[in-house]
Amino acid sequence: MKNDKIKRLLRERQGGRCAITGLPLPEDTSLFDAERLVPKRMGGEYKLENLRAVLPWARQAEHEGKDVMQTMGRIIANDIERL
Repeated sequence: MKNDKIKRLLRERQGGRCAITGLPLPEDTSLFDAERLVPKRMGGEYKLENLRAVLPWARQAEHEGKDVMQTMGRIIANDIERL
């Protein structure tokens, strides 16, 4: 599948790290997003040079204008509470 290949190339280009948080990206390409740097509505194409690999929750937080690190802290705190 073309999307999987692009995501693998993005992950490799970024050293296996999320472009927003710097956290490791999973091996499973369905667990992270390939996000356009220049949005589609502004003519941005789905090409390697216009994409970055990001964790979905970080992408959502960034788009909602939330502090990504605070969001990560809440996710970790919730995970710890479940243990």
